[in-house]
Amino acid sequence: MKITICHVLLAALSLAAAACAKQNPEAILISADDALSVGDYRSAQSLCDNLSEISRNDSLAMGSKQYCRLAIIYMTLAEHQSESDKSADDNIAAASAMFNCAINISADSVQEFLHSLPPEESGHAELLLQLSEAAQARDKIYMEIQENDSIQSPDHSHSHEI
Repeated sequence: MKITICHVLLAALSLAAAACAKQNPEAILISADDALSVGDYRSAQSLCDNLSEISRNDSLAMGSKQYCRLAIIYMTLAEHQSESDKSADDNIAAASAMFNCAINISADSVQEFLHSLPPEESGHAELLLQLSEAAQARDKIYMEIQENDSIQSPDHSHSHEI
């Protein structure tokens, strides 16, 4: 049994090395999923962080469903934060950012992705949806505040007493 796990780990790590060298997001996602399946959270974390860096440098490097998958993996890593290099908050923030990127690319693809998730990942998806809705509400409030500030008269020079 230990030999099989070692073989799987070695295969996953070699896939990860090959994927990183080619900067192939799909291969990196597969490697991250493989690492998670054998409980190698540090490798999965490293692979996900690599993908995040790739997306920062090229926002079109991944498609909507790949951003969704990365978000779900980050959420899984958040559950196991003591076994990874990042805190749960860092992983949840990264998951939320990736999920919002996916929505910005194609909300229809996100919906299709969410419908295809296995039941054990539906909790992660629900939290990601709630975070996305909160971010949209925050952005709307911020825009309203900005609009109200720009409407104020420029000759509004008198002081207000408290």
